[in-house]
Amino acid sequence: MEYHPSGSLEDEVRGSTAGLNAPISVGCQIARALDYAHGLSYLHRDVKAANVLISENGDYKLSDFGLATNMRRAGGASPQGYLTHLAPEVVGGLDCSIASDIYALAVTIYRLINGEGMMPEYSDVAGLQDMIVNGKFPDRTCYQPFVPHALREAINKAMNLDPARRFKTAGDFRHVLERVPI
Repeated sequence: MEYHPSGSLEDEVRGSTAGLNAPISVGCQIARALDYAHGLSYLHRDVKAANVLISENGDYKLSDFGLATNMRRAGGASPQGYLTHLAPEVVGGLDCSIASDIYALAVTIYRLINGEGMMPEYSDVAGLQDMIVNGKFPDRTCYQPFVPHALREAINKAMNLDPARRFKTAGDFRHVLERVPI
């Protein structure tokens, strides 16, 4: 694995907002990585800012494939990953899928744009799981005022409660992100 002394995106952002340029760039580059992994029949299952490394030239690299699974061999993958980034269907006990990786990427972008201060509070794991399943975590109606409508729509589509209504591929999500006017 390449060494990236700049650390992870989480180290860089530390819960604050990252504006628009960096989150869109992160989204596009990580969607490209996911599209490649999915094309090889691998699910990442743990997309989050801590697993996005920053190269010396400022590129973003998806790392930590420790929870990755091959879709062809397993047929599906058991729920794994960072709890706040798990898709509603995964929290509900269904297998991970390409749609759940796309959901986790959307939550990552949402957090980068809005910062941790806009994430809903929860009292315990069961409360968080209930909020995720009911589409209240993250709050899809709450964005920083500078976030364009087109970006809100793209993120919300990628975080749709129904996996069939999300982008079909990470590449589809990337193409929409690339066209967001900033």
